[in-house]
Amino acid sequence: MENLEIRRAGIEDFPAVSAVLIEAAHWLREKGVSLWDPENFSENSLLPQVEDGNFWICILGGKVAGLLKFQMEDELYWPSFPKDEAVYVHKLTISRRFAGQGLADRMLNWATMKGAELGRNYLRLDCEASRENLCWIYESFGFEREGEILLGERKMARFELKICR
Repeated sequence: MENLEIRRAGIEDFPAVSAVLIEAAHWLREKGVSLWDPENFSENSLLPQVEDGNFWICILGGKVAGLLKFQMEDELYWPSFPKDEAVYVHKLTISRRFAGQGLADRMLNWATMKGAELGRNYLRLDCEASRENLCWIYESFGFEREGEILLGERKMARFELKICR
């Protein structure tokens, strides 16, 4: 995977960003997990999120292999935490044809290094608390569970990784 590149997604990357997210939404539904609605990744709803500059894409062999949303703050999931101490990852997604190659770990390592460059102390993320396998994956990466938050009817587990600078 020496030709792996992670870069900020531009407007020209919207079709690939949308395709990866829609593919993941359908794959999750097939597994009985209704996490994301594919309709939420249409041009009307997703394009503004790509335009805001927070989506980063992982390119392998010239193809978009995965993506993540990298944010400097997250008041929705982490409302009572200081704003300038962490970076946040959302929508970490790997295209099915690139699954099982360790890309998620590489992308989380990238996010950790990017957070260190930005002077932040923590990398934070969340997932539905009922997704025990995903919680285990985050914990095996080194994240510590920092409690849960209820958003509407969804109980979200929050995870934090100390960034060593």
